[in-house]
Amino acid sequence: MFFLDSQLFNAVATITTGLIVVFVYKLEKRKEKRDGATIVLMEIRNAENSIRVIKDYGIIPNVPIAILPTNSWLKFNHLFVKKFDRDELESLNNFYNQCSLAQREVERLNSFVPIAMEEKAKVIYPKLLKLAEKYADKDAEHNLSDSSDYTRERKKILATYYGEREYFLPQQPIDDLLKYVNNIENISISTAGRKLKRIAGVGF
Repeated sequence: MFFLDSQLFNAVATITTGLIVVFVYKLEKRKEKRDGATIVLMEIRNAENSIRVIKDYGIIPNVPIAILPTNSWLKFNHLFVKKFDRDELESLNNFYNQCSLAQREVERLNSFVPIAMEEKAKVIYPKLLKLAEKYADKDAEHNLSDSSDYTRERKKILATYYGEREYFLPQQPIDDLLKYVNNIENISISTAGRKLKRIAGVGF
């Protein structure tokens, strides 16, 4: 009882509590770093895959693509500043900066797609209407769908426009996007990428 009431016990209890708090804090920080590194790595991998598709196949019409929809490096980079040297930090910052510029051009192109579809529809529908009027005048007693000539010509019009995959997209955003992606190098295989993998505890 004397020990429990003594100043020594209070001091030991205080130190023990402090050590536990520090230990828990370090565990939480380690987990935060691991989770942050994992998120950044996944983001880098997704960006590199999208860039590879663009480099190999160009801009694929009707296929949505995103290079860097979110920038987790801005959120987590403070966790890794002491883990990387200056060159590694510069390469990571450059990768994300270039990906952000490329993503901006992707979003510009995506914004043109609905407009391009509307413009295409403005061309198609008058032709279909004119065709319907032509065959309606020829044989008003029969349903248009019963006319093989009408059906054949209608399919031909639709195939001409909808069979063409490409929209009328402006060339400047495409050129800018290709310029950016061609200047982006894979960061996942660099020394910075290997360090991120070690922090995340992964081998991919």
